Amino acid sequence: MIVSGFRDYQNSKKLAATGKVTSAVVVDAIETVSRKYRTHRYYLVVKYQPEGAQAYTKKLSVSHDVFDQGIAARSVQVHYLPSDPNVAQLGEICFAGQQVDVLGRPRCSMNRERDAAADRVVDRRRVERGGQGDDLGEQIHGAMIATRQAGRR
Repeated sequence: MIVSGFRDYQNSKKLAATGKVTSAVVVDAIETVSRKYRTHRYYLVVKYQPEGAQAYTKKLSVSHDVFDQGIAARSVQVHYLPSDPNVAQLGEICFAGQQVDVLGRPRCSMNRERDAAADRVVDRRRVERGGQGDDLGEQIHGAMIATRQAGRR
């Protein structure tokens, strides 16, 4: 488990640094549910053609959002390593050390819309108070900015 996690971390860092993007066709979609904790896991089986290489078909773990989008569109974007096209990831390139939400999911750009909406709420509250924000709103806004900046380091 630890070795696998370290390998995933290394691959994600490589994908973020040197990965290429291509379109992939969704061949199959698989949802599993664990017996004990009823945990849902989502997988897409995709077929993609890296530049100058043979076609690859892989079963890749994805988030629920990417799973739904893949089923609806029947295609997704795949990130792969040109040096080893078998190393691939669907959705956003997220890696260890990035921010996570309370459930441990990576906070990538999929959360930017939610953060922007929270910023608008704080800004609206500031306007409603004549340019003055309330203490709680200002604390939340300050914490959000600090969290974002920490995630970019």
